[in-house]
Amino acid sequence: MFRRFRKDNYRAVFTLQVLIDLGTCFLLTDAARRCIRSERAAQAAFALTALCPFLANYAGAVLTETLEIFFTVLAFDLACAGLETLQSENIAAHKIWIGCGVALGGSILLRPDGGLLAAAMGGYLGSFAFSAGAEPSSSPCSPSP
Repeated sequence: MFRRFRKDNYRAVFTLQVLIDLGTCFLLTDAARRCIRSERAAQAAFALTALCPFLANYAGAVLTETLEIFFTVLAFDLACAGLETLQSENIAAHKIWIGCGVALGGSILLRPDGGLLAAAMGGYLGSFAFSAGAEPSSSPCSPSP
């Protein structure tokens, strides 16, 4: 970011990090809306994300955490979107999973602990694929009754 805004222009970098954090809030809101299927839960997720002191602290420091959190939430949101189209043979469903992999790769490049999300997603998808009682029409993202 400093290459674009010069070395001594911290205000532009901070402004960009605040905008990236705002995008993180919207992505987490979309993930909550997709997985919980409730507008009220989505509003609560936005409020909690916007008021999170860790995100505000990371936006106020010139570190890679802001981008890493953005890519982690983007991968999670794309995974939720991909789980909705898991049974589909549409090419758009494959593009969602490719985007999820690219976002996970960006998260891992920025901080190596981003690989924990990849392991969690792989474990969840593996358990869903190998579960004996799963119906083909059930969505793995929807909450169980």
